[in-house]
Amino acid sequence: MSEILIKAIDLGFSYKADNGDVEVLKDINLSVSKGSFLSIIGPSGCGKTSLLRLIAGLESPTSGNIEVAAQNSSYVFQQPALFPWATVKSNIAKPLKLTKAKQVEQKVGDVLELVGLSEFADKYPHQLSGGMQQRVSIARALAMEPDLLLMDEPFGALDEQTRENMNLELHSLWKTTGKTVFFCNAFDFGGCVFIDRYFGSFFYARKNN
Repeated sequence: MSEILIKAIDLGFSYKADNGDVEVLKDINLSVSKGSFLSIIGPSGCGKTSLLRLIAGLESPTSGNIEVAAQNSSYVFQQPALFPWATVKSNIAKPLKLTKAKQVEQKVGDVLELVGLSEFADKYPHQLSGGMQQRVSIARALAMEPDLLLMDEPFGALDEQTRENMNLELHSLWKTTGKTVFFCNAFDFGGCVFIDRYFGSFFYARKNN
């Protein structure tokens, strides 16, 4: 039996507004096995990011329960969020140094090779395309050796062709690393290459069989 990394039972989440509580999520039930790729598909405002933040521990449930067995998780945002004054390798190394990780240079080199950016290690963000910048962001997340990779519409700001290419690259990375990936995406079925299970109004998943 596969190890369950995320389990939600009757999960609900609301936030307070001037005109009262706004219900974002209600009665969400799901389980995610280790090594799975889970895609959440839906339009803006449907609760994708709220669920991601609950999994990351950045928000607390209003009702129900969520259990996350991952010891270490990394978060990839819609924008790359790179330091413009730092080189590619320095951007990846910063969180490793903050956590006093060992073999920083080796880890940076390994993830740069994994995302195909070894030759751009000494470049600055403004010298890279949007897709390449997002690959740096993904490399930075992978360098932390997470059990769980949380991705909040990371390709939303890219053009259609680049987005499709990044989807394929992400699929390849997932197959190579075996990481558990929780991926938020806008309501665009053409850009989703990992769907094979349905979880209600906007939840889709794929298991690594």
